[in-house]
Amino acid sequence: MKSLRLTAVAAVTVLALTGCGGSDGDSDDDTTGGGDGTSSTPSDDQPTNPMPKTVDTVDTCALVSADELSEATGADYGDGVSDGYGQCVWRVGGAPANNGDGQLVVAVQEAELEFIKSIFTGGVDTTAGDKDAYWNPDEGLQSLWVDIGDGQCLVLSFDPVDDGTQAIAEEVGGIAVGHMEDG
Repeated sequence: MKSLRLTAVAAVTVLALTGCGGSDGDSDDDTTGGGDGTSSTPSDDQPTNPMPKTVDTVDTCALVSADELSEATGADYGDGVSDGYGQCVWRVGGAPANNGDGQLVVAVQEAELEFIKSIFTGGVDTTAGDKDAYWNPDEGLQSLWVDIGDGQCLVLSFDPVDDGTQAIAEEVGGIAVGHMEDG
């Protein structure tokens, strides 16, 4: 039952991280609604879009193959399955849900790497392929964020995480970045 609760919490957190609200940044209007029909200009301490949005224009399932993931981790992963909203999920054995044996969720989010580092403090700077990255196994769904440019990060979230997961995340992130550059 604990695994089911953790899965539910993770799913809710992923939805929160992937942009349930906020400005899409395309508006020419530099004001935010006051809720009463008025508008107010956002201040420096009141961001207009504090949470990153998932980008659904990248086929995240094409960024890593099950074979590549299995080779990097030593576990037998099934094919990636799209959630229809820009995320792809791979699970050990191709399980239909996270059963605690191993899972990877990949997404592309509209967010600068520096912004991610400011909200998920306590991680470490690293690289994936030739890109700057940030690993935080404690906050932000045990993730590696990779700066892919244009204000976007490739996000790889692992469950479970142990002492060797950072190296695996960096390797798999490098594979994914390589596929992005090839495509």
